[in-house]
Amino acid sequence: MQNRLSGKHVAFIAGQGVEHSHLAKPMQELRRMGAQISVIASSPDVLVTDTKETYKVDKAVAVADPEDYHAVVVSGGAEIATLKPVLEFLRTFEKSGKPVGATSQGVPVLIAAELMKDRQATSDPRHQALVDAAGGTWRDCEVVVDDLVITTRHTKDLPAFSQALAKALLD
Repeated sequence: MQNRLSGKHVAFIAGQGVEHSHLAKPMQELRRMGAQISVIASSPDVLVTDTKETYKVDKAVAVADPEDYHAVVVSGGAEIATLKPVLEFLRTFEKSGKPVGATSQGVPVLIAAELMKDRQATSDPRHQALVDAAGGTWRDCEVVVDDLVITTRHTKDLPAFSQALAKALLD
């Protein structure tokens, strides 16, 4: 169990002020399973969460290559939904047929990247209207897996999210 994701490289895309638990918990769980983790952000500086925890940014999204990763997780952070390099990275990644995950605060970023049309998703209930307006169907459950797009709604659901992402990486 501990090394079942050995050889898998997962990118975490986040913006400044990202909810700490939505970044840290899945990163810790996937790392515990043996995955290599990289933090990608809008600039190659330090990422600061809502609780003022800091993370070293491994690569700026503008220079990150989707081919270098086996999965991507969008953890949120307000400004990233408006950044063209983030949206292009996600569109390219989704077209490659590899898992795309989003915690509840990352779902609006998937919407901005136009990845929700005809998909089912979950998120914080405040985003239900956004998912529906984007042509998706919002569901109130801990994790939704729609093809290779995996979404979750709350901090308490992050363990199930991490397990669903690990399963998708192994399939």
